[in-house]
Amino acid sequence: MVIEPTVPEFARVWQRVQATGQPTEADETPTPEESDARSEPAVPMQELLQREAALRRGYQVLGLGQCVRASQRRTRHLSCACFLLTGARPEPGPEGERPAFSARAEGLRSQFFAEGELAQRYRACAESCPDPDVAELFQELALSCQSSRRALIQLLTQT
Repeated sequence: MVIEPTVPEFARVWQRVQATGQPTEADETPTPEESDARSEPAVPMQELLQREAALRRGYQVLGLGQCVRASQRRTRHLSCACFLLTGARPEPGPEGERPAFSARAEGLRSQFFAEGELAQRYRACAESCPDPDVAELFQELALSCQSSRRALIQLLTQT
């Protein structure tokens, strides 16, 4: 019975198992597919984490607890994606300054556009992500940003 491996990592290991000698250094070198699978998405994770932190601070200034919690959830999911793709937990960045909005409506508008930019970046990460499950996680993050944008629109229509 002949087993035909289809997963690159399994194929590499299976070749070593079937070999009659000692594994060579070439056997230990990852294939391009394996290297790509462990690389980060096109947008740096630390930048995304900083943008989420800035959004969260803005929502805290505006007193929007629901949006603060949504941003906190996205930060946890983003940290998970970073760990799955790189094997390392992201370092928490320095706490930035709280934004100063001259009017509440200005703050809501600023947060609205920041959420849109972040959603676009999450979609770009999903498109460039080699793992379909992590790509789906990035799509969920983009959807969460869209939900926050809809909540901001509702707040603006009430004022």
